[in-house]
Amino acid sequence: MKYVVKSFKKNIQKTKFSSYVMGVDIGSTNTKFGVAGVNNNRPTLIFSLNFKNEV
Repeated sequence: MKYVVKSFKKNIQKTKFSSYVMGVDIGSTNTKFGVAGVNNNRPTLIFSLNFKNEV
């Protein structure tokens, strides 16, 4: 299985975000997974994973 990891924020402190959100998009050719931290009602993308689905 081929995949790509993109890291947007490094050295995340647990107290920096009040909550976290996970999003997933499962398609026929690609699957995308992302995690964002939320602070002051604003999401910040922390990292994402992109998988190429095998048919």
